[in-house]
Amino acid sequence: MSTRSTGLKRMMSTAALVAALGMPTLALAQAAEVAAANDAPAEVAEAVESVEAEEVLSAEEAEKKAIAEEMEQLQTEARLRSARLAAELAPLQEEKQRLEAELSLLRARQQAENARRQMEKDQADFEQQMALSEMQRAVAEMQAQMQAITAEQGLANAQRAAAMSELQAQNQQLAAEAAALTAELGALQTRNNYNAIDRDAMQYPANPMDGDTLTISDRRIPLNGAIGSGMADYITQRIHYFNNLNNEAPIFIVIDGSPGGSVMEGFRIVTAMQNSEAPIHVVVKSYAASMAAVITTLAEESYCYPNALILHHQMSSGMSGNLTQQRESLEEGYEWAARLANPVAEKMGVTPERFVELMYENNSDGDWGEFGDVAVGLKWCNHVVTEIRETAIITAPGSSASRGMMMHQHEDMPFAGLSQHDLFHCPVEYPVKVDGNGRSYVELPRLAPGDMYLISDKDDYYREAR
Repeated sequence: MSTRSTGLKRMMSTAALVAALGMPTLALAQAAEVAAANDAPAEVAEAVESVEAEEVLSAEEAEKKAIAEEMEQLQTEARLRSARLAAELAPLQEEKQRLEAELSLLRARQQAENARRQMEKDQADFEQQMALSEMQRAVAEMQAQMQAITAEQGLANAQRAAAMSELQAQNQQLAAEAAALTAELGALQTRNNYNAIDRDAMQYPANPMDGDTLTISDRRIPLNGAIGSGMADYITQRIHYFNNLNNEAPIFIVIDGSPGGSVMEGFRIVTAMQNSEAPIHVVVKSYAASMAAVITTLAEESYCYPNALILHHQMSSGMSGNLTQQRESLEEGYEWAARLANPVAEKMGVTPERFVELMYENNSDGDWGEFGDVAVGLKWCNHVVTEIRETAIITAPGSSASRGMMMHQHEDMPFAGLSQHDLFHCPVEYPVKVDGNGRSYVELPRLAPGDMYLISDKDDYYREAR
């Protein structure tokens, strides 16, 4: 082999090596220039071209190989990063697994605690239910005992009430028998004393007042206590009786004490007084209120002690029913006031409206009461007396007949066997009762339809029967 061929082969080998090593084309060109400078033949040029062609192919393969190497390097780096990340995440993963284990343990503990609490709650609910049932049973037993005690008390009260009623009935029977015996005794005493009385000595002057002294004859009618059913009959019958005996001599209605009462009964008494031919004289010794005060004021002649109390006020009524019925009752009340209270106001010299105003100006309750010496100035009564002589009292005080009065014996009306107690002691007395609170009271009879009470009763002592 010649020296040139050997040089060419070396060059080609060098070019191939350059291409394999990825040397740039510029280096190959420089090698060609070196060869040309050394006067290389055409084979060299061809060799260079061949090398350039191989270089192009080798460059593509080199690029592919470079890409493959780069990819492999990237994959290696990725695996490396993945390994590093896995190494870094391993403690976190372990921590996560530990936390998850602790969380599971906490959940298990919480479930166990919830189960324990639920069991305790169920136990407490059960015990509470048992306690409630026991309490309800105890309450039921107590209620049953209370009902039994109440029933026993009711039975005992009924038995006591029955015994009390029986005792009261016995007392009333005994009282009636005693009253009958007393009346009989009084009649005997009257009969025994009647012939001993100087009937001619009984005087009936037209003016029974001498100075400050009033003399009351046996023409005497007591009006005491509440004015209720039967009082008008009692008073008016005796007014007629005395008129039939003598229609000129004065008749005395004596009020020891009366709180008033029924306006119907009172109006009948006032009417009988106004229609009596014999003059009617009303005497107040202690107390005359309401209807009794009206009777006193409207009397033709009236007398009172200076310390006697006379009281006027408006009438009252326990109205009931619907509004229409109540309005009708109120209208009836105004009509009664016009018939009874208005004449009192007229005698005083004031209007009915002013009369009512004065009641409340003198007393916040409208109960206008004055002593006798003041009442005379108001024209509620005509005369003040300091002494009252009862000339008809003929029996010794102390017996039930001591209140009896000797009746004037008219020659044309022989004595009919009635005692003065029978004639002149007011029999309209209502029994005193005791209510459930231990308070004493007098039960008045029920009023007739349209009637009202004109009665002074601040402490609920007088009560209308229901």
